[in-house]
Amino acid sequence: MTIPPPALSRVGYDRAVEHRTDDAWLAAAWERALVLEVAADGTVAIRQTDEGVRLDLRPAVEVTDTGLLRVFLGVNGDTPYFGLVDVATDSDVGFADRVDPDQARAGLRALGAELDDIGSGLLTSAIALRNYHARHPRCPRCGTQTDVIQAGWARRCPADGTDHFPRTDPAVIMLVHDGGDRCVLGRQAV
Repeated sequence: MTIPPPALSRVGYDRAVEHRTDDAWLAAAWERALVLEVAADGTVAIRQTDEGVRLDLRPAVEVTDTGLLRVFLGVNGDTPYFGLVDVATDSDVGFADRVDPDQARAGLRALGAELDDIGSGLLTSAIALRNYHARHPRCPRCGTQTDVIQAGWARRCPADGTDHFPRTDPAVIMLVHDGGDRCVLGRQAV
């Protein structure tokens, strides 16, 4: 019995950590990148293909200045991927106000299991970074507005120089089975 990997743990591309601080490389990569735009409500544009639902990625050369936060997601072969994420709060006017009402859109819960490995990984990373930047704009030590660094994967406080990173809370769900059709079930003692 082969159990597929959990849908939101799939990453079919290289996150290319070594490029996150290389401004020249990032600028050149942007010119040939595919871009995933994430609205403040966490939805993205999608399209239906013969292979199923896919993210509607746009070439960076077609993306106009949107005022969204640009984050580097990674590369697959020679193709770099960036996210443009809307970190607007409820009181802000954000990307959602400019979304094409005729474009099909969906969020992570609806799409995660439907996408291929690259799409699932890109969407999961982009949503996580959008949520991080929307919820943590200030230094937890002194309250100063922080600056985005490492191509969107961290923030730095200009007042005290501390770097802050998104939380990573690993979780594991397991199924213990005998290799056949039996598994161990447990529940609390109550």
